[in-house]
Amino acid sequence: MKNKNKIELNKLYKYADLCALFCEPIKKDASKLAQIKTWEQYFKIEKAPKANYIFVEKYNKKKPKITRGKNPNSHHNQSSEYNIFLEPLMLNYLKNQHKKKIIRTNSQLCCDVGFFSNSNKWGTIKASSKELSIEIETVKDFYIKLNSMKQTPIFTVLNKLQNMGYVKFKTGYAINFNGSLKTRMATSKEEKLIKELEDKVLKEMKIKCKSEFIYRHTLRDSYYEELNKLIKENINNVYSVLQAIEIKILDAINNIEIEKDVEDIRKQLNEVVVSKLVNYFICKKTETQTKLDELILKSDEEYKKQINDCWGEPPLQKTVELNVWEQHRLSDNYLIDINKLISKFIKIS
Repeated sequence: MKNKNKIELNKLYKYADLCALFCEPIKKDASKLAQIKTWEQYFKIEKAPKANYIFVEKYNKKKPKITRGKNPNSHHNQSSEYNIFLEPLMLNYLKNQHKKKIIRTNSQLCCDVGFFSNSNKWGTIKASSKELSIEIETVKDFYIKLNSMKQTPIFTVLNKLQNMGYVKFKTGYAINFNGSLKTRMATSKEEKLIKELEDKVLKEMKIKCKSEFIYRHTLRDSYYEELNKLIKENINNVYSVLQAIEIKILDAINNIEIEKDVEDIRKQLNEVVVSKLVNYFICKKTETQTKLDELILKSDEEYKKQINDCWGEPPLQKTVELNVWEQHRLSDNYLIDINKLISKFIKIS
C-alpha cells in the first residue's frame, strides 16, 4: 500500500483524495467497500458525514481483513463495535439476577450493564449548562448524540443471546401501578388501547413521528404527560406507562463462565465510547466549517456576477448565515466544552 505514512491522524479526508494519495483508482459499490477494507488492515477508520473518513489510529502490524455487511456505516455495524464488550457484560448482569423474568427499559439496561451511567438523563445533563458554563446548544448537541448511541446495541446483544438460547425477550408497554412496586407488561387488550391513545395524542399535537422528540425535549415531555393522563383515565389505578423490554432468563445461562474481569471490560467499553464521541464531534465541527466555506465561496461568485451585470452603484453583498447550532459548532470553545461533558458524564476515572 503506497504512501500510507503520509496519512495524518484525526484529519478529515474525502474518498477521492484518499485514492489519489494511495495511487489507487476511484471505485464504486462492492469494489469500493473491498478497497476500504484493505485500508482498514493498516488503519482504524471512522466514517464521517458527507462520505468523508477520519483515520484515528495507525496499526503497527497489518491486520486481517474486516468482514462485515454491505453497509459499513449501518446501525448493525456501528453497534457491533460494542458487542465484544456488551455481550459479556449483559451475560454477567443477567446471570446474577434473582428473578427469572425482569422488565427494564432500554436506558435502564444501558445503566445496569455499565454502557452508560444513570446521570445521562436530559435533566441532569441540561443542569450542567450553568454549572460548567457551556452554551445550551452544545449541551443539546451532546445529549442528542448520546441518546442515539443507546438505541441499537442493547437489542443487538439481546437478539444474539436469544439465538444462543440464553434468553427470550419481547418489547411492549410496561405498566406501573399506584401504591405498588409491581410492574407488568400490558395485556394484548391494554396494548391495543395504549396504541390507540398514542395515535390520538400524536394527531392532536400534530406530531408526524416520535423521532421529533430527539430534538424537542419540551414537546416530548408534553406528549408523555398528555398520553399518561389519557391512560390513567382508561386503565384503573395506573401510575405510569413506559416502553420496556421483558427478558425471560433461561437455565442455559448458568453454564456460562465470564472469563475476563467485568470492571476491566467496562473500562474498555468506556474507552471505545469516548473515542467515538470525540471523533464524531471533530467531524461535526469540520463538516460545519466546510459548509461555511462553500457558502462563502458561492456568495462571492454570485456577488461578482451581480457586480458585472449591474449599472451604477453595486448592490450590498448578502451575509452568509448559519443556524444557531452550526454557529456554536464553529466557536473556539466547542470541542473544549464537549470534552468537559465527556469527562463529567461518560469517562470512567
